[in-house]
Amino acid sequence: EDVVICPDGREMVRFDGIFVGMPNVIEAQLIQDRIDLIRVRVVASERFGPADEELIKTRVAIERLGNVQVIVERVAKLDRTHGGKFRAVVSEVSPQELSVIRQNSETRT
Repeated sequence: EDVVICPDGREMVRFDGIFVGMPNVIEAQLIQDRIDLIRVRVVASERFGPADEELIKTRVAIERLGNVQVIVERVAKLDRTHGGKFRAVVSEVSPQELSVIRQNSETRT
């Protein structure tokens, strides 16, 4: 799994707890498109609704990462590797953006 960098410079890896107690989520993948933008791709049951979506947003932004926008996307399936697995956490953040965030967080400490 990739590392997600929070806007305050913290690094997070484990996100499986986000979906605990959510029976309407079959599979999910967290993608960091930018430091302040997280996309959660969800393979959902027919019962998945607005309350499930809001709970995911709360658990990602408020309980874990802080000041980020969270977009929940319902998808039919998640992309798989040649071995049949999917990456649960994917970071699309550029190395340059990571470097700036890390420098800024070191300056604050």
